[in-house]
Amino acid sequence: MSHKQAEQKPGLASLLCLRRWPKGKWIVCLLGLVVCLGRAQQVTLELTSPPKQVLPGEVVTHVFRVLNQGETALSLEFRVHHPPGWSLLTPLIPEELLPGEEVWLFLTLAVPRGAEAGEYEVLLEVNWPAGSSSAAGEVWVLEVRGIELLAPEDGEGLPGGQVVYRFAVINRGNVVDSFSLEARSARGWPLSVSPRGLTLAPGERAEVTVRLTIPQDPHLERDLLEVSVASTFDPQVSDTAAVFTRVLPPTPELIVGSPYAELAATLGAGLSGDLWAGAGDSHFSLQALGQVLEGAFSLDLRLNGPVGTPFRLSTMSLGYHRAPVRAKLGNVSLTLTPLLRAGTWGVEAELEMSLLSLSLLSGWEGEEGQAGGKLVLSHEGWQWGLAYLETRGGGHAGAVAAWTEVPLAAGLGVHLEGGLGYEEPFTDRAGLCRLVAHAPPLLLLSWDLFTVGPHYPSLRRDQEGIGVSGRIWAAPL
Repeated sequence: MSHKQAEQKPGLASLLCLRRWPKGKWIVCLLGLVVCLGRAQQVTLELTSPPKQVLPGEVVTHVFRVLNQGETALSLEFRVHHPPGWSLLTPLIPEELLPGEEVWLFLTLAVPRGAEAGEYEVLLEVNWPAGSSSAAGEVWVLEVRGIELLAPEDGEGLPGGQVVYRFAVINRGNVVDSFSLEARSARGWPLSVSPRGLTLAPGERAEVTVRLTIPQDPHLERDLLEVSVASTFDPQVSDTAAVFTRVLPPTPELIVGSPYAELAATLGAGLSGDLWAGAGDSHFSLQALGQVLEGAFSLDLRLNGPVGTPFRLSTMSLGYHRAPVRAKLGNVSLTLTPLLRAGTWGVEAELEMSLLSLSLLSGWEGEEGQAGGKLVLSHEGWQWGLAYLETRGGGHAGAVAAWTEVPLAAGLGVHLEGGLGYEEPFTDRAGLCRLVAHAPPLLLLSWDLFTVGPHYPSLRRDQEGIGVSGRIWAAPL
Protein backbone atom coordinates (compact mmCIF):
# COMPACT_ATOMS: atom_id res chain seq x y z
CA MET A 1 0.00 0.00 0.00
CA SER A 2 2.85 2.39 0.76
CA HIS A 3 4.37 1.64 -2.66
CA LYS A 4 1.17 2.70 -4.43
CA GLN A 5 1.03 5.97 -2.47
CA ALA A 6 4.61 6.78 -3.41
CA GLU A 7 3.62 6.40 -7.05
CA GLN A 8 0.56 8.61 -6.70
CA LYS A 9 2.20 11.68 -5.04
CA PRO A 10 4.01 12.94 -8.16
CA GLY A 11 0.70 12.80 -10.06
CA LEU A 12 -1.08 14.87 -7.39
CA ALA A 13 1.75 17.38 -7.27
CA SER A 14 1.63 17.72 -11.02
CA LEU A 15 -2.10 18.39 -10.94
CA LEU A 16 -1.54 21.15 -8.37
CA CYS A 17 1.01 22.81 -10.63
CA LEU A 18 -0.91 22.80 -13.93
CA ARG A 19 -0.31 26.51 -14.48
CA ARG A 20 3.42 25.93 -14.86
CA TRP A 21 2.97 23.29 -17.61
CA PRO A 22 2.51 24.12 -21.27
CA LYS A 23 -1.05 23.78 -22.43
CA GLY A 24 -0.44 20.75 -24.67
CA LYS A 25 1.27 18.69 -21.98
CA TRP A 26 -1.44 18.88 -19.31
CA ILE A 27 -4.16 18.13 -21.88
CA VAL A 28 -2.31 14.93 -22.86
CA CYS A 29 -1.89 14.05 -19.16
CA LEU A 30 -5.63 14.43 -18.48
CA LEU A 31 -6.56 12.36 -21.52
CA GLY A 32 -4.21 9.57 -20.38
CA LEU A 33 -5.74 9.60 -16.91
CA VAL A 34 -9.26 9.32 -18.34
CA VAL A 35 -8.23 6.44 -20.62
CA CYS A 36 -6.61 4.55 -17.72
CA LEU A 37 -9.69 4.96 -15.54
CA GLY A 38 -11.89 3.77 -18.39
CA ARG A 39 -9.82 0.69 -18.94
CA ALA A 40 -9.80 -0.17 -15.23
CA GLN A 41 -13.61 -0.16 -15.23
CA GLN A 42 -14.17 -2.01 -18.52
CA VAL A 43 -15.35 -5.25 -16.85
CA THR A 44 -17.39 -5.59 -13.66
CA LEU A 45 -17.25 -8.95 -11.82
CA GLU A 46 -19.80 -9.42 -9.04
CA LEU A 47 -20.68 -12.32 -6.71
CA THR A 48 -24.49 -12.50 -6.45
CA SER A 49 -24.93 -15.58 -4.24
CA PRO A 50 -24.66 -15.62 -0.42
CA PRO A 51 -22.17 -17.75 1.55
CA LYS A 52 -23.03 -21.45 1.24
CA GLN A 53 -23.16 -24.31 3.74
CA VAL A 54 -22.62 -27.87 2.52
CA LEU A 55 -22.01 -31.38 3.84
CA PRO A 56 -19.07 -33.52 2.71
CA GLY A 57 -19.94 -35.39 -0.48
CA GLU A 58 -22.50 -32.82 -1.68
CA VAL A 59 -22.28 -30.17 -4.43
CA VAL A 60 -22.27 -26.37 -4.02
CA THR A 61 -23.03 -23.60 -6.53
CA HIS A 62 -21.97 -19.93 -6.54
CA VAL A 63 -23.33 -17.39 -9.06
CA PHE A 64 -21.20 -14.61 -10.59
CA ARG A 65 -22.24 -11.70 -12.86
CA VAL A 66 -19.82 -10.36 -15.49
CA LEU A 67 -20.63 -7.03 -17.28
CA ASN A 68 -18.77 -5.31 -20.14
CA GLN A 69 -18.89 -1.58 -19.27
CA GLY A 70 -16.48 -0.58 -22.02
CA GLU A 71 -17.18 0.81 -25.46
CA THR A 72 -15.68 -2.10 -27.41
CA ALA A 73 -16.26 -5.83 -27.57
CA LEU A 74 -14.06 -7.87 -25.22
CA SER A 75 -12.82 -11.47 -25.28
CA LEU A 76 -12.94 -12.88 -21.74
CA GLU A 77 -11.26 -15.95 -20.29
CA PHE A 78 -12.13 -17.51 -16.93
CA ARG A 79 -10.15 -19.39 -14.31
CA VAL A 80 -11.39 -20.92 -11.05
CA HIS A 81 -9.25 -21.48 -7.96
CA HIS A 82 -10.78 -23.98 -5.51
CA PRO A 83 -9.56 -26.09 -2.55
CA PRO A 84 -7.45 -29.17 -3.38
CA GLY A 85 -9.51 -32.30 -3.93
CA TRP A 86 -12.67 -30.43 -4.96
CA SER A 87 -14.01 -31.07 -8.47
CA LEU A 88 -15.28 -28.32 -10.79
CA LEU A 89 -18.42 -29.55 -12.58
CA THR A 90 -19.05 -26.42 -14.68
CA PRO A 91 -17.14 -26.22 -18.00
CA LEU A 92 -15.41 -22.85 -18.51
CA ILE A 93 -15.32 -21.51 -22.07
CA PRO A 94 -14.15 -18.07 -23.31
CA GLU A 95 -16.88 -15.47 -23.78
CA GLU A 96 -17.15 -12.60 -26.32
CA LEU A 97 -19.07 -9.69 -24.74
CA LEU A 98 -20.35 -6.67 -26.68
CA PRO A 99 -20.48 -3.25 -24.98
CA GLY A 100 -23.14 -3.32 -22.25
CA GLU A 101 -23.58 -7.10 -22.52
CA GLU A 102 -23.42 -9.33 -19.43
CA VAL A 103 -23.10 -13.05 -18.67
CA TRP A 104 -24.01 -15.08 -15.57
CA LEU A 105 -21.72 -17.91 -14.46
CA PHE A 106 -23.08 -20.72 -12.27
CA LEU A 107 -20.00 -22.42 -10.79
CA THR A 108 -20.84 -25.87 -9.38
CA LEU A 109 -18.25 -27.86 -7.44
CA ALA A 110 -18.32 -31.31 -5.83
CA VAL A 111 -17.09 -31.36 -2.24
CA PRO A 112 -15.13 -34.57 -1.45
CA ARG A 113 -16.49 -36.88 1.22
CA GLY A 114 -13.25 -36.50 3.17
CA ALA A 115 -13.40 -32.69 3.33
CA GLU A 116 -12.69 -31.39 6.82
CA ALA A 117 -15.09 -28.97 8.48
CA GLY A 118 -14.32 -25.27 8.12
CA GLU A 119 -14.42 -22.22 5.84
CA TYR A 120 -13.26 -22.48 2.23
CA GLU A 121 -13.06 -20.04 -0.69
CA VAL A 122 -13.96 -20.42 -4.37
CA LEU A 123 -12.23 -17.71 -6.45
CA LEU A 124 -13.27 -16.75 -10.01
CA GLU A 125 -10.71 -14.85 -12.09
CA VAL A 126 -11.68 -13.01 -15.32
CA ASN A 127 -8.96 -11.97 -17.78
CA TRP A 128 -9.22 -9.73 -20.86
CA PRO A 129 -6.49 -8.11 -23.00
CA ALA A 130 -6.44 -4.89 -20.95
CA GLY A 131 -6.69 -6.29 -17.43
CA SER A 132 -8.24 -8.77 -15.02
CA SER A 133 -10.64 -8.97 -12.09
CA SER A 134 -11.55 -11.54 -9.44
CA ALA A 135 -14.25 -12.30 -6.87
CA ALA A 136 -14.58 -15.01 -4.25
CA GLY A 137 -17.46 -16.92 -2.68
CA GLU A 138 -17.44 -18.47 0.79
CA VAL A 139 -18.26 -22.14 1.40
CA TRP A 140 -18.68 -23.59 4.89
CA VAL A 141 -18.26 -27.36 5.15
CA LEU A 142 -20.41 -28.46 8.09
CA GLU A 143 -19.27 -30.75 10.85
CA VAL A 144 -20.09 -34.45 10.56
CA ARG A 145 -19.26 -36.82 13.39
CA GLY A 146 -18.92 -40.57 12.94
CA ILE A 147 -17.20 -43.55 14.54
CA GLU A 148 -16.59 -47.19 13.63
CA LEU A 149 -15.51 -49.94 16.01
CA LEU A 150 -14.00 -53.11 14.52
CA ALA A 151 -13.88 -56.28 16.61
CA PRO A 152 -11.22 -59.01 16.44
CA GLU A 153 -11.94 -62.73 16.16
CA ASP A 154 -13.53 -64.63 19.06
CA GLY A 155 -11.03 -65.88 21.64
CA GLU A 156 -10.53 -68.75 24.04
CA GLY A 157 -8.60 -69.48 27.21
CA LEU A 158 -8.22 -71.68 30.25
CA PRO A 159 -9.78 -71.01 33.68
CA GLY A 160 -7.55 -68.58 35.55
CA GLY A 161 -5.98 -67.32 32.32
CA GLN A 162 -6.23 -64.04 30.47
CA VAL A 163 -7.47 -63.32 26.94
CA VAL A 164 -6.31 -60.15 25.16
CA TYR A 165 -8.50 -58.51 22.50
CA ARG A 166 -7.50 -55.58 20.29
CA PHE A 167 -10.32 -53.49 18.88
CA ALA A 168 -9.83 -50.87 16.13
CA VAL A 169 -11.46 -47.43 16.46
CA ILE A 170 -11.79 -45.25 13.31
CA ASN A 171 -12.96 -41.62 13.23
CA ARG A 172 -15.42 -41.56 10.29
CA GLY A 173 -16.26 -37.86 10.77
CA ASN A 174 -14.65 -34.75 9.31
CA VAL A 175 -13.63 -33.08 12.58
CA VAL A 176 -11.19 -33.91 15.34
CA ASP A 177 -13.19 -35.79 17.96
CA SER A 178 -12.67 -37.33 21.39
CA PHE A 179 -14.11 -40.73 22.25
CA SER A 180 -14.70 -42.68 25.44
CA LEU A 181 -14.72 -46.48 25.63
CA GLU A 182 -16.47 -48.96 27.88
CA ALA A 183 -16.39 -52.75 28.08
CA ARG A 184 -18.79 -55.17 29.78
CA SER A 185 -18.61 -58.87 30.47
CA ALA A 186 -21.91 -60.75 30.45
CA ARG A 187 -20.77 -62.84 33.43
CA GLY A 188 -19.06 -59.99 35.22
CA TRP A 189 -15.52 -61.30 34.69
CA PRO A 190 -12.67 -58.92 35.58
CA LEU A 191 -11.41 -56.85 32.66
CA SER A 192 -9.36 -53.77 31.82
CA VAL A 193 -9.53 -51.30 28.91
CA SER A 194 -6.54 -49.33 27.65
CA PRO A 195 -6.82 -46.54 26.74
CA ARG A 196 -10.26 -45.47 27.94
CA GLY A 197 -10.19 -42.25 25.93
CA LEU A 198 -9.00 -41.32 22.44
CA THR A 199 -8.66 -38.14 20.40
CA LEU A 200 -8.60 -38.85 16.66
CA ALA A 201 -8.28 -36.70 13.56
CA PRO A 202 -10.67 -37.33 10.63
CA GLY A 203 -9.97 -40.78 9.19
CA GLU A 204 -7.44 -41.63 11.91
CA ARG A 205 -7.38 -45.16 13.32
CA ALA A 206 -6.33 -46.27 16.81
CA GLU A 207 -6.19 -49.51 18.75
CA VAL A 208 -7.85 -50.30 22.08
CA THR A 209 -6.71 -53.27 24.15
CA VAL A 210 -9.16 -55.18 26.37
CA ARG A 211 -7.78 -57.81 28.77
CA LEU A 212 -10.35 -60.30 30.07
CA THR A 213 -9.52 -62.55 33.03
CA ILE A 214 -11.26 -65.96 33.20
CA PRO A 215 -12.15 -66.99 36.78
CA GLN A 216 -10.89 -70.24 38.30
CA ASP A 217 -14.06 -72.24 37.76
CA PRO A 218 -14.09 -75.57 35.86
CA HIS A 219 -17.82 -75.26 35.08
CA LEU A 220 -17.53 -72.14 32.93
CA GLU A 221 -18.26 -72.37 29.20
CA ARG A 222 -18.12 -68.98 27.53
CA ASP A 223 -18.68 -65.27 28.00
CA LEU A 224 -19.88 -62.39 25.85
CA LEU A 225 -17.60 -59.34 25.88
CA GLU A 226 -19.19 -56.14 24.56
CA VAL A 227 -17.20 -52.97 23.86
CA SER A 228 -18.81 -49.61 23.06
CA VAL A 229 -17.32 -46.30 21.94
CA ALA A 230 -19.05 -42.90 21.94
CA SER A 231 -18.15 -39.32 21.12
CA THR A 232 -17.68 -37.12 24.18
CA PHE A 233 -19.13 -34.17 22.22
CA ASP A 234 -22.22 -36.05 20.98
CA PRO A 235 -22.99 -39.33 22.82
CA GLN A 236 -25.47 -40.24 20.06
CA VAL A 237 -22.46 -40.87 17.80
CA SER A 238 -21.48 -44.35 18.96
CA ASP A 239 -20.75 -47.91 17.88
CA THR A 240 -20.70 -51.30 19.59
CA ALA A 241 -18.89 -54.55 18.89
CA ALA A 242 -18.83 -57.88 20.72
CA VAL A 243 -16.74 -61.05 20.86
CA PHE A 244 -17.21 -64.43 22.52
CA THR A 245 -14.67 -65.99 24.83
CA ARG A 246 -14.78 -69.77 24.97
CA VAL A 247 -13.44 -71.40 28.11
CA LEU A 248 -11.34 -74.46 27.35
CA PRO A 249 -12.53 -77.35 29.53
CA PRO A 250 -10.11 -78.93 31.96
CA THR A 251 -11.62 -82.31 30.95
CA PRO A 252 -12.96 -83.60 27.61
CA GLU A 253 -16.52 -83.35 28.87
CA LEU A 254 -18.51 -80.16 28.28
CA ILE A 255 -20.62 -78.88 31.12
CA VAL A 256 -24.23 -78.16 30.12
CA GLY A 257 -25.42 -74.76 31.22
CA SER A 258 -28.70 -73.82 32.77
CA PRO A 259 -31.73 -73.42 30.46
CA TYR A 260 -32.89 -70.45 32.55
CA ALA A 261 -32.05 -66.85 31.83
CA GLU A 262 -29.12 -65.37 33.71
CA LEU A 263 -28.91 -61.67 32.96
CA ALA A 264 -26.72 -58.93 34.34
CA ALA A 265 -28.62 -55.68 33.82
CA THR A 266 -27.69 -52.02 34.26
CA LEU A 267 -30.27 -49.24 34.49
CA GLY A 268 -29.07 -45.67 34.03
CA ALA A 269 -30.42 -42.13 33.77
CA GLY A 270 -28.95 -38.76 32.86
CA LEU A 271 -30.01 -35.14 33.27
CA SER A 272 -28.30 -32.05 31.88
CA GLY A 273 -29.31 -28.44 31.44
CA ASP A 274 -28.38 -24.81 30.93
CA LEU A 275 -29.77 -22.62 33.73
CA TRP A 276 -29.15 -19.38 31.82
CA ALA A 277 -30.76 -20.52 28.57
CA GLY A 278 -33.50 -22.51 30.27
CA ALA A 279 -32.76 -25.61 28.17
CA GLY A 280 -32.32 -29.17 29.35
CA ASP A 281 -32.03 -32.79 28.30
CA SER A 282 -32.62 -36.15 29.95
CA HIS A 283 -32.44 -39.83 29.06
CA PHE A 284 -32.92 -43.33 30.47
CA SER A 285 -30.90 -46.41 29.47
CA LEU A 286 -31.11 -50.17 30.03
CA GLN A 287 -28.34 -52.64 29.24
CA ALA A 288 -28.45 -56.39 29.85
CA LEU A 289 -26.12 -59.29 29.05
CA GLY A 290 -26.36 -62.95 29.88
CA GLN A 291 -27.30 -66.52 28.98
CA VAL A 292 -30.79 -67.45 27.72
CA LEU A 293 -31.66 -70.98 26.56
CA GLU A 294 -27.97 -71.91 26.25
CA GLY A 295 -27.35 -68.87 24.08
CA ALA A 296 -25.90 -65.40 24.63
CA PHE A 297 -28.40 -62.57 24.92
CA SER A 298 -27.71 -58.80 24.83
CA LEU A 299 -30.02 -55.81 25.15
CA ASP A 300 -29.25 -52.08 24.80
CA LEU A 301 -32.01 -49.45 25.06
CA ARG A 302 -31.82 -45.65 25.30
CA LEU A 303 -34.88 -43.44 25.77
CA ASN A 304 -34.59 -39.63 25.46
CA GLY A 305 -36.96 -37.35 27.40
CA PRO A 306 -39.07 -36.02 28.97
CA VAL A 307 -36.86 -32.97 29.72
CA GLY A 308 -36.06 -31.01 26.57
CA THR A 309 -37.91 -33.33 24.19
CA PRO A 310 -40.84 -35.76 24.43
CA PHE A 311 -40.05 -39.40 25.06
CA ARG A 312 -38.27 -40.87 22.03
CA LEU A 313 -36.51 -44.20 21.53
CA SER A 314 -33.08 -43.22 20.18
CA THR A 315 -31.22 -46.54 20.46
CA MET A 316 -32.36 -50.15 20.51
CA SER A 317 -30.27 -53.25 19.97
CA LEU A 318 -31.44 -56.78 20.78
CA GLY A 319 -29.03 -59.64 20.03
CA TYR A 320 -28.96 -63.41 20.46
CA HIS A 321 -26.20 -65.89 19.60
CA ARG A 322 -26.40 -69.64 19.78
CA ALA A 323 -24.03 -71.48 17.49
CA PRO A 324 -24.25 -71.62 14.56
CA VAL A 325 -26.83 -68.78 14.39
CA ARG A 326 -26.44 -65.14 15.39
CA ALA A 327 -29.32 -62.61 15.18
CA LYS A 328 -29.70 -58.91 15.98
CA LEU A 329 -32.66 -56.54 15.95
CA GLY A 330 -32.64 -52.71 16.09
CA ASN A 331 -29.59 -50.64 15.16
CA VAL A 332 -27.70 -53.09 12.94
CA SER A 333 -24.65 -52.88 10.68
CA LEU A 334 -22.85 -55.41 8.49
CA THR A 335 -19.44 -55.21 6.83
CA LEU A 336 -19.93 -56.96 3.49
CA THR A 337 -16.45 -56.35 2.04
CA PRO A 338 -13.68 -53.83 2.73
CA LEU A 339 -15.45 -51.53 0.21
CA LEU A 340 -19.12 -52.24 1.06
CA ARG A 341 -20.88 -51.70 4.38
CA ALA A 342 -24.57 -51.63 5.32
CA GLY A 343 -26.13 -49.98 8.35
CA THR A 344 -29.78 -49.25 9.20
CA TRP A 345 -32.63 -49.88 11.65
CA GLY A 346 -33.80 -53.44 11.05
CA VAL A 347 -32.74 -57.06 11.47
CA GLU A 348 -29.47 -58.92 10.90
CA ALA A 349 -28.92 -62.70 10.83
CA GLU A 350 -25.83 -64.84 10.39
CA LEU A 351 -25.32 -68.57 9.86
CA GLU A 352 -21.73 -69.70 10.43
CA MET A 353 -20.45 -73.23 9.77
CA SER A 354 -17.02 -74.73 9.23
CA LEU A 355 -16.88 -74.23 5.44
CA LEU A 356 -19.70 -71.77 4.80
CA SER A 357 -21.11 -68.61 6.32
CA LEU A 358 -24.16 -66.60 5.28
CA SER A 359 -25.03 -63.09 6.54
CA LEU A 360 -28.16 -61.06 5.76
CA LEU A 361 -29.33 -57.55 6.73
CA SER A 362 -32.53 -55.68 5.97
CA GLY A 363 -34.18 -52.59 7.37
CA TRP A 364 -35.54 -49.11 6.92
CA GLU A 365 -34.52 -45.82 8.56
CA GLY A 366 -36.15 -42.49 7.77
CA GLU A 367 -36.82 -42.37 4.03
CA GLU A 368 -34.14 -44.90 3.08
CA GLY A 369 -34.27 -48.68 3.06
CA GLN A 370 -31.27 -51.01 2.86
CA ALA A 371 -30.81 -54.71 2.17
CA GLY A 372 -27.59 -56.65 1.85
CA GLY A 373 -25.94 -59.98 2.34
CA LYS A 374 -22.81 -62.01 1.75
CA LEU A 375 -21.91 -65.65 1.19
CA VAL A 376 -18.42 -66.88 2.11
CA LEU A 377 -16.79 -70.26 1.41
CA SER A 378 -13.59 -71.13 3.31
CA HIS A 379 -11.11 -73.96 2.95
CA GLU A 380 -7.57 -74.25 4.35
CA GLY A 381 -7.03 -70.49 4.54
CA TRP A 382 -8.63 -69.74 1.16
CA GLN A 383 -11.85 -67.72 0.91
CA TRP A 384 -14.31 -67.04 -1.90
CA GLY A 385 -17.18 -64.64 -1.40
CA LEU A 386 -20.12 -62.84 -2.98
CA ALA A 387 -21.77 -59.71 -1.58
CA TYR A 388 -24.88 -57.73 -2.48
CA LEU A 389 -26.07 -54.28 -1.35
CA GLU A 390 -29.17 -52.31 -2.35
CA THR A 391 -30.50 -48.93 -1.18
CA ARG A 392 -33.97 -47.53 -1.94
CA GLY A 393 -35.76 -44.36 -0.93
CA GLY A 394 -34.74 -40.98 -2.26
CA GLY A 395 -32.84 -42.83 -5.00
CA HIS A 396 -32.04 -46.35 -6.11
CA ALA A 397 -28.47 -47.63 -5.75
CA GLY A 398 -26.79 -50.99 -5.31
CA ALA A 399 -23.72 -53.10 -5.91
CA VAL A 400 -22.59 -56.70 -6.42
CA ALA A 401 -19.05 -57.67 -5.46
CA ALA A 402 -16.94 -60.83 -5.58
CA TRP A 403 -13.67 -61.44 -3.79
CA THR A 404 -11.12 -64.04 -2.86
CA GLU A 405 -8.48 -64.29 -0.15
CA VAL A 406 -5.37 -66.28 -0.99
CA PRO A 407 -2.67 -67.29 1.53
CA LEU A 408 0.73 -66.61 -0.04
CA ALA A 409 2.92 -67.77 2.84
CA ALA A 410 2.80 -68.14 6.60
CA GLY A 411 1.42 -64.84 7.91
CA LEU A 412 1.09 -63.33 4.41
CA GLY A 413 -2.07 -63.17 2.30
CA VAL A 414 -3.77 -61.17 -0.43
CA HIS A 415 -7.39 -60.02 -0.81
CA LEU A 416 -8.65 -59.36 -4.36
CA GLU A 417 -12.05 -57.71 -4.85
CA GLY A 418 -14.06 -56.46 -7.81
CA GLY A 419 -17.53 -54.98 -7.92
CA LEU A 420 -20.19 -53.50 -10.19
CA GLY A 421 -22.48 -50.79 -8.84
CA TYR A 422 -25.19 -48.42 -9.95
CA GLU A 423 -26.81 -45.18 -8.87
CA GLU A 424 -29.72 -44.59 -11.19
CA PRO A 425 -29.27 -43.88 -14.01
CA PHE A 426 -25.49 -44.43 -13.84
CA THR A 427 -23.45 -47.62 -13.50
CA ASP A 428 -19.95 -47.85 -12.08
CA ARG A 429 -17.27 -50.25 -10.85
CA ALA A 430 -14.68 -50.67 -8.10
CA GLY A 431 -11.59 -52.75 -7.41
CA LEU A 432 -9.34 -53.46 -4.43
CA CYS A 433 -6.09 -55.33 -3.89
CA ARG A 434 -5.05 -55.73 -0.23
CA LEU A 435 -1.83 -57.34 0.96
CA VAL A 436 -1.86 -58.38 4.63
CA ALA A 437 1.13 -59.35 6.78
CA HIS A 438 0.20 -60.87 10.14
CA ALA A 439 2.48 -62.15 12.87
CA PRO A 440 0.24 -62.36 15.97
CA PRO A 441 0.32 -60.79 18.40
CA LEU A 442 3.25 -58.54 17.45
CA LEU A 443 2.53 -57.34 13.92
CA LEU A 444 -0.39 -56.58 11.62
CA LEU A 445 0.19 -54.56 8.43
CA SER A 446 -1.98 -54.08 5.36
CA TRP A 447 -1.41 -52.30 2.05
CA ASP A 448 -4.40 -51.29 -0.12
CA LEU A 449 -4.47 -50.42 -3.81
CA PHE A 450 -8.00 -49.33 -4.76
CA THR A 451 -10.11 -47.53 -7.31
CA VAL A 452 -13.79 -46.69 -6.70
CA GLY A 453 -16.09 -44.87 -9.13
CA PRO A 454 -18.32 -41.91 -8.14
CA HIS A 455 -21.55 -43.95 -8.45
CA TYR A 456 -20.38 -47.04 -6.52
CA PRO A 457 -22.08 -47.10 -3.05
CA SER A 458 -18.94 -47.26 -0.92
CA LEU A 459 -17.28 -45.22 1.84
CA ARG A 460 -14.44 -44.75 -0.65
CA ARG A 461 -16.76 -43.48 -3.40
CA ASP A 462 -15.03 -41.42 -6.10
CA GLN A 463 -11.53 -42.23 -4.79
CA GLU A 464 -8.49 -44.11 -5.95
CA GLY A 465 -5.09 -44.50 -4.37
CA ILE A 466 -2.93 -46.46 -1.96
CA GLY A 467 -3.61 -46.98 1.75
CA VAL A 468 -1.35 -48.35 4.48
CA SER A 469 -2.42 -49.31 8.00
CA GLY A 470 -1.28 -51.64 10.75
CA ARG A 471 0.06 -52.02 14.25
CA ILE A 472 3.21 -53.16 16.02
CA TRP A 473 2.75 -54.40 19.58
CA ALA A 474 5.24 -55.23 22.29
CA ALA A 475 4.67 -56.66 25.75
CA PRO A 476 5.33 -54.21 28.63
CA LEU A 477 8.65 -54.58 30.41
